[in-house]
Amino acid sequence: MRRLGIVGGLDWQSTVIYYEVINREIREACGGQASAAMLIDSLNFQPFASASTSAEFQHLRETLVASSQALEAAGVDGILLACNTLHRFSQSIVNQINIPFLHIVDATAAELLQDGHRRVGLLGTRATMESAFYKKKLTKEYQLDVLIPEKPQRDQLNHAIIHDLNTHGGTERIRELLNANIATMSQQGATAVILGCTELGLAWGNRKEKVLELTLPAYDSAILHALEGAAFCRGKSPIPKKT
Repeated sequence: MRRLGIVGGLDWQSTVIYYEVINREIREACGGQASAAMLIDSLNFQPFASASTSAEFQHLRETLVASSQALEAAGVDGILLACNTLHRFSQSIVNQINIPFLHIVDATAAELLQDGHRRVGLLGTRATMESAFYKKKLTKEYQLDVLIPEKPQRDQLNHAIIHDLNTHGGTERIRELLNANIATMSQQGATAVILGCTELGLAWGNRKEKVLELTLPAYDSAILHALEGAAFCRGKSPIPKKT
């Protein structure tokens, strides 16, 4: 079995999802008392949540690279970053390690294409929805047509994810915003949506289903990424090419 390294704690609730899904998949596939060979470097999320200056973002980039290098030095066979938004720094990680990096967009896009989707909605933090690092990979490498909400809706969703998702009553607000945006995207021709924040599935209490049947099929990127991690551990997933 390959050993997987997870850069986690970003935040910790999503890392729990990865840990549960990967171990459940290994147990179901291998039987007995099997569990995954993993090392997790759980980082302090506060600096990531509060960063606002270029110097602070550079420090975050360096922190993620150092975490990945430490996991590599500890003997893992591949690296997984348990956060959608922080994949904005994924190329810096790839450039500084010598083992495979399992990208969350690869896992998500592969499932969408397998199910026949070509026009999809993307929901997540503002950075995930607006920045090129996520959409460009979906459009250029996988030829997906990607829709995002209008700016007022992006701002509302970003605020709710950052401030409300894990607070009392916050999940109800998230569900309302997601359902409204999904309905709009359906009218715009999307046939599926990506839940592009690793905790969005928790608004429905989901820690298992890779696709939630809402107004449109909602693909939970965290679950799909974790399933790819489990496949990697078992040697059933091809080693990603270094880019």
